[in-house]
Amino acid sequence: MALRLVGHLGELRDICELLDLPGERLLTLTGLAGIGKSTLARAAFDAKARPGLDRLLVLEMSDLTDDAEAYARLCALLPGAGEDVDVPPGGRLLVLVDDCDVVIGGVVPGVCRLLAARPEAAVICASRLPLDIRAEHIHPVHALSLGPHGDAVRLFTERVSPHYRHVVAAEQHEVLEICEHAEGIPLVLELVAEAVGPLSPRELLHRLRMGRYGRHRRLRDLPERHRSIEHALAWGEAALAHEDTELLKRLSVCDSPVDVATARRLLDTSSEQAVHGLGTLVHKSLLMSGASDRGGYQFTMPRVIRDHYRRELEREPQMMSAVRRRHAATTMALLAQVRRDLRASSSVPAGGGRRPERLDIARSRHSDVHAAVRYLREAGQHAEALRLLTLLEEPLLRHGLVARCTTFGEYVDAMESVAQCLAERPRGGRPAAEAMVMTAGWAMTWGQVDRARSLLAQADAACPEDAPGALRARITAGRCELLRRTGRDATARPLLAGARSDLLAAGRHSAAATLVRTEALLLAAEDPRAAERLLLGADRDLAGRRCDPLVRAAVRIELARLLRDSGRTTAAHGLAREAVAVLARSTAPPHLAAAADTLATVSAVSTPAEREVVATLLAGAAELRTSCGIGGEEDGVALTTLRAALGAAGPVPGGHGRVGTGQLLAAARSARPADPDQAPSRGGPRPLAARTAVGGYDRPPRAAGVPASAAATSAGSGGTSTAHGPSRTPHDAAGELTPRQYEVALLVCEGLTNRQIARRMEISEWTVVNHLRLVMRKLGCPSRIHVARLMRGGR
Repeated sequence: MALRLVGHLGELRDICELLDLPGERLLTLTGLAGIGKSTLARAAFDAKARPGLDRLLVLEMSDLTDDAEAYARLCALLPGAGEDVDVPPGGRLLVLVDDCDVVIGGVVPGVCRLLAARPEAAVICASRLPLDIRAEHIHPVHALSLGPHGDAVRLFTERVSPHYRHVVAAEQHEVLEICEHAEGIPLVLELVAEAVGPLSPRELLHRLRMGRYGRHRRLRDLPERHRSIEHALAWGEAALAHEDTELLKRLSVCDSPVDVATARRLLDTSSEQAVHGLGTLVHKSLLMSGASDRGGYQFTMPRVIRDHYRRELEREPQMMSAVRRRHAATTMALLAQVRRDLRASSSVPAGGGRRPERLDIARSRHSDVHAAVRYLREAGQHAEALRLLTLLEEPLLRHGLVARCTTFGEYVDAMESVAQCLAERPRGGRPAAEAMVMTAGWAMTWGQVDRARSLLAQADAACPEDAPGALRARITAGRCELLRRTGRDATARPLLAGARSDLLAAGRHSAAATLVRTEALLLAAEDPRAAERLLLGADRDLAGRRCDPLVRAAVRIELARLLRDSGRTTAAHGLAREAVAVLARSTAPPHLAAAADTLATVSAVSTPAEREVVATLLAGAAELRTSCGIGGEEDGVALTTLRAALGAAGPVPGGHGRVGTGQLLAAARSARPADPDQAPSRGGPRPLAARTAVGGYDRPPRAAGVPASAAATSAGSGGTSTAHGPSRTPHDAAGELTPRQYEVALLVCEGLTNRQIARRMEISEWTVVNHLRLVMRKLGCPSRIHVARLMRGGR
């Protein structure tokens, strides 16, 4: 007697409709072992059989091993063969041929002969393999639906002993995870559900994750092949060729879906052979095919089958080692391609290019990366393991994937552990030190100062005496930034000498710019003009080079904060908005959060719409920090002041919940620059006179009744103003010039010609002329000499 059907109701309806169609006389239900083919076939016949009119027969083939016996069993239903199979007039003979996988060679001719001899017959075959004859209609049976209200949870709950159903009600979260891990396969769900009792759902979930699905079922009237997963899979192996089994063992090392190219590399075979092998396994219901986001198909091995053949592979240590070695090499080649594509996509607007699909590849392969790193470490190949983890830096940290598949702490733990092992090997000190310096930089960016301190100390200890000066300089740069973040500015400054020149000499311009950023932040409180010049120089040096875009964005964020603190909100707003736009292409969480926060502090909040835009920026930055575990806000005082201003202005219209990168970018485009008097600074709001005194950047208040055009006009060679106001000063330029125009003005002040400025800025001489023309117009200067005099006035 069949168990009551749970789920599959839509498929049952489809099968019944197929049986009603004229000419549809052979239907084969295919699918994975334990998917419920037999139960669904019996339910379909029960639903379609007309009492007293139709005749139902079930031919069980699971006890047969010889094709001839299967053929004879089917031929016994032919007219005059001796079996009592009379059908009333107008009725149908409904035949279920169950479990015909092993004897498919005898079932095919038997079914063909039966259909030819008995026009009233309709046959349903339940088999992992289709019969592959013309009259056949193949219907793949799918897994049960998942989710809190899915059929998988309903089946699991029904199969738990009534004595323990209260346990299931108390551990619904674990039950959901069990159903997800079982992938909605009914046989797996029933095995685990019947084990609830001595073991809780939480303990059973732990066993499932270890590949332990239970040994024997409680029900006594089940066929032998359904008493465990091992029985079900072992029974079907009789229908597999040797090459099928070998292919399954090799593919079992992959936790994620594979495409033809990955399978070819993993199997070390031709594309044609890989296509044939994958197609055969799909045909035999051992792999599931699906459309790939990248085009073409990808193939997934169900977890229960993967665990079974992985155990089979472990029984052959030599083969296991060779397969895992090839798997690690395949994973590394794939991640290297992902990194190349992601770096190429940095020049494409957010959401464009191949970035989304490449991130999806990296996310789906994350468990394979862990397995590859584990194998490389076990094999003593720590340098390769470190290289594999370093390849992960691009998708995980620079493109924000860390929040979707791991945590920052887990990644740092793995990097530190592998680097420590490598440092103990001959010639392993240098790559270990480089990895630790890189990871320490990210730890500081993530706000984990103590972790960064430990990593830098280990990098210093691992760094060999003959290491290049650039590596020592990077360690020094990291220590300086660490000292600055902990308020030890006086200790940091002496360490800066010589480090920048070593980095530039080695061509490490991104690392040199990071060091300049630290130096500028150390100078900002005492000499903001000098700090600004340093940041402008670093930005200019990075402009024409293939440098790290995150470093340039970090430089521009700090430059925007300096401009904001001196009252140049328009220029600061432009820089911050540009940084958000650039960072949105990669979604580096800490950098994008910092850029969004900075942009919010220089954006207008006068109207409800403006306040909503700023609130969206702040919410997006907070979402990035929360989802990725980023600690600390370097711009904390300005942000506190801004939040207080938003709170004082009343509730912000609209809800902000979860703010994605797209919403953040849209808010950045909508943001308008704030009035200099309203923008908060690192030290909180300051009186206008105080801001004017800091480096002379701010614009003095215009006298009442004096038009802006009059206040902006300068006459005579000395740059004197009209009678309505005082002489023009550099802070007038600061309020009116764009960052690029201000940079041109500074270079004019240094006495450079147009050609020299063009070379320095890596732009055309004609562009310099255009910039200078706009500078002279905005400043009211008749010549470049007057521009130079005006800019020197504030030094």
